[in-house]
Amino acid sequence: MVKAGYAATSDGSAAARPVAVDISVIAPTDIVRSTHDNERVSLRRATAIAQVLKEKGIKVRAVTFEPHGRRYLPIATPDNTREPKNRRVEVSIR
Repeated sequence: MVKAGYAATSDGSAAARPVAVDISVIAPTDIVRSTHDNERVSLRRATAIAQVLKEKGIKVRAVTFEPHGRRYLPIATPDNTREPKNRRVEVSIR
């Protein structure tokens, strides 16, 4: 079995050294707060996710963060509408 953050060999076993990964984090928020506050919340979420991945043994080389706030809402809502589905983090690991 391959542990998180380690390369797999052709037989599926873990390689001797950890693999550094690039992480992309997209963190939309609902639009109840100001744009500045939403970006702060998004950054806090992205940082927490990167920390959890590191704690799980993934060697993180770079984290790209993209706060979305009002832009690109997964669920379109009017201003000042609380929408839990917009409070999430989407992570891509390369």
